Amino acid sequence: MENKKKMGYVRFIAEHIFWGALIWLFYINTVFRPLDSRNDFNSRFILFQIVAIVSLFSCVQREDENKTLITVLADLCFGFGIYTIMSYFSIAGVMMTIIIVICAVPTAAYFVYLMTAKNKTKLKLHRVLYLRLKKFTGVSIGMISSVFSVMLAVLFLITFPAVVYDLYNNDEAIAVPFEESLKENYSELECFSDDSWENASRENKIEMLRAVCRVEAETLGIEELPGLKDGKMNENKLGYYDGAEKTIYLNLDSLEKYSRWIAVNTLCHEMYHTYQHRLVEFYLSSDKKFRKLEVMQKANIYMHEFMDYNPAEDDYGKYYNQHCEEDAREYASARTVKYYSCIMKSLPHSDIPANARSASSSE
Repeated sequence: MENKKKMGYVRFIAEHIFWGALIWLFYINTVFRPLDSRNDFNSRFILFQIVAIVSLFSCVQREDENKTLITVLADLCFGFGIYTIMSYFSIAGVMMTIIIVICAVPTAAYFVYLMTAKNKTKLKLHRVLYLRLKKFTGVSIGMISSVFSVMLAVLFLITFPAVVYDLYNNDEAIAVPFEESLKENYSELECFSDDSWENASRENKIEMLRAVCRVEAETLGIEELPGLKDGKMNENKLGYYDGAEKTIYLNLDSLEKYSRWIAVNTLCHEMYHTYQHRLVEFYLSSDKKFRKLEVMQKANIYMHEFMDYNPAEDDYGKYYNQHCEEDAREYASARTVKYYSCIMKSLPHSDIPANARSASSSE
């Protein structure tokens, strides 16, 4: 099959389907990453839509002399590249921004050149504009696809070792026990045993709590560590988890007024919400025949509560009695006692502030 050999309309579509299927299998098992706040199935469906729309547009827009294998591969790289930008932007924003700029600058330059070139034909203006825009579309897709091809190749080289490891590693994946994780992070958690919290800057307090975040993620089995930021909110609200951004926001303006253990309690509360969201993602991505299992019912409850969530500022009673909030409060209270007991072994257990047992103002 020669790259420069043009093909008919039917064959052009068939080539898109054939090569699209091959690239799909390769992409899904290497570079693929679900979109934030979307499960695997929904993300794959979005990927399929993007690739299908780009391919259909090309089938309609391309002239017969441009229907070649090279344009087929360019179309597919363009579709898969767009999705890759979307899915990786939250974890590799700088790299994705650089790629967007590399694509945009030469494309914009070519557009300006094409639109300002002198018209040497006798065609009417609207016809000239149509032909130039059509040419610009084809050439720009080719240029951008070249950049996307390099990007996908780089991402493949980065992810390939992990793919091989998953294929040949049969060890059972288990969460790290709390004591083991705490021991590994103790050098950073030790700061909670003295007055470091009171004397630390806001940035340092976030870093201190990030160690707690790591312990909770390892213990709860959360592979992707959520972001942790200082947020602006009502003074009665100590923190919240943003499922779309996968980020925990803490109200340091209020938390600075309390003991450091209130901050630990609040973070544990929000980390449990993170865990609840992962359970919902697992529930949605699982086969329907497994969703009736008793072990899945909590995830079902959380899913419906997240879909129709009752914020504290709207109705505190309804907010307080939601299962997701009850479970998060119970988990955070027990966890705070555990952190205190492990870090402050030399102090009496009764020194734990009473309000550290329930940070009910966090969401």
